[in-house]
Amino acid sequence: MAALALLGALELSGCVGGAVAAGPEEFLSERSVGVQPEPKAFDYCRDHSCNRVVRLALSDSAWAEMVEPLRSPSASAAEERERLKQVVGAFEGHAARLAGTSEDRGGTMTAYGAGGQLDCVDETANTTVLLLMLERAGLLRWHRTAPPAGRGNLVDGIMPHRTAAIVESATDAEWAVDSWFHDNGAAPEVVTMSAWLSGWSPEDVATVAATAADRPPGERQLSREDPDETQECCGQAVDSGDRHREGSSDQAPQT
Repeated sequence: MAALALLGALELSGCVGGAVAAGPEEFLSERSVGVQPEPKAFDYCRDHSCNRVVRLALSDSAWAEMVEPLRSPSASAAEERERLKQVVGAFEGHAARLAGTSEDRGGTMTAYGAGGQLDCVDETANTTVLLLMLERAGLLRWHRTAPPAGRGNLVDGIMPHRTAAIVESATDAEWAVDSWFHDNGAAPEVVTMSAWLSGWSPEDVATVAATAADRPPGERQLSREDPDETQECCGQAVDSGDRHREGSSDQAPQT
């Protein structure tokens, strides 16, 4: 009964996800986030499920510094993913100073209700915005931006959760890029999508692997194509309310 009550609260608050968006732009558009981001004008989500959307602008020097790890071509897709982790962490740390979310703590439960806290929907949207900017700048040579993925419906034992995602161009292998687990500015977790969909977290890698190995043949696994098996909000029901917009920039005023 408790699980059903929470599912109802999630649905009423707008936190129940349907099918995974057709593309990353669709995911952003559904949350009133601009789909043509560029370093000097992009939207940044905060306060749970993009309840507040802040328009930010980076200076040329700030952008150049944060994407430096991807300037030179990586020798492999694996190397590019490692470099991407550095860039995501640097971007989040810099953008947070402009957006007022530097105190964001890993997870939603840790500091739920605190000012400037991000949930998994905020994190997913913000990372997706960055991935699109990197891709359009020609800085992703081994990957492309994928639609965000969702997992969990409580009754399957997995908390509702979202993540940004990339696809390895040569193999079409999907990877989760999940910055929700750690404090602001930390490198995200980049893991195979199959592991992430199974309930992966940094604390229980061994448990997840053992569970997958012991699963009876034919037992249904969570899939990003299952529209009725994903909710947003990382297990928290929030009031979506009216989304607020504001702006911030680290560029000098024009004279």
